[in-house]
Amino acid sequence: MNYNDWIDSLRGELDGLRLQMVIEALKKLNPKCNNSVNLLLPNHIEIMKEVFEQVDHDQSNIVRRCHLVHALRNDEDVSKLLTEPAVRIATTN
Repeated sequence: MNYNDWIDSLRGELDGLRLQMVIEALKKLNPKCNNSVNLLLPNHIEIMKEVFEQVDHDQSNIVRRCHLVHALRNDEDVSKLLTEPAVRIATTN
């Protein structure tokens, strides 16, 4: 494993640890939200993650909220997601 691969693997582990720390902190702050469910589709999450990565220029996983919101509002793919219906009504033939 070369140096860059090693750094990338460490970065991935750190991202996972940060995420776990955030989840644990949120659970402590509001125990009622432990059973929350993410209703976004995986491709929606991926699109928003790409926008976040574009805003996070130094790969610190820290961005200003106003910059992220501005980028999300101006992204064409995100705007398409926001125009989709949140709930689809089932129909029978």
